[in-house]
Parts: sequence; C-alpha cells; structure tokens
Amino acid sequence: MTIGWALPIIAGLYLVERHKLWRRTFQVAGVLVSLTALSLGAWIVWEHRAKVALKHNTLPQTQPRAEQPLAMT
Repeated sequence: MTIGWALPIIAGLYLVERHKLWRRTFQVAGVLVSLTALSLGAWIVWEHRAKVALKHNTLPQTQPRAEQPLAMT
C-alpha cells in the first residue's frame, strides 16, 4: 500500500520541480487547508449550537400538517 501512495507523490513532485511550480503548488495547498479548516470550524459550531438548542429546548416547534384530501378530477 505504501508504494501505491509513494509513486504518485514522487511523480507529482517530479513534475512540480521540472516545471518550477512550487509557488503555485503552495498557493493551492494553502487554499485547500484554509477551506478545510473553515469547513471543520463551521461544522463544530453547527454541532455545538444544536446541542445547546436541544439542552434548552429552543428548537422551533412545528405543528403537524393536516392532510388534505386528494382532488379526484
């Protein structure tokens, strides 16, 4: 399994080095890390708010809808 991961990584690093794309590579990696961190933070806040809402029972109460009879035409 290790060689399965190592070969694409080595090939990618070779291409980056060959075409001198280090700056662009780090920019893309930085954007991906930032988006991952923001998504994780948003998910943590969402879960925390859901727990607090359940604890204080402040979720919006919905009334069950009365079923409408189907119109037979």
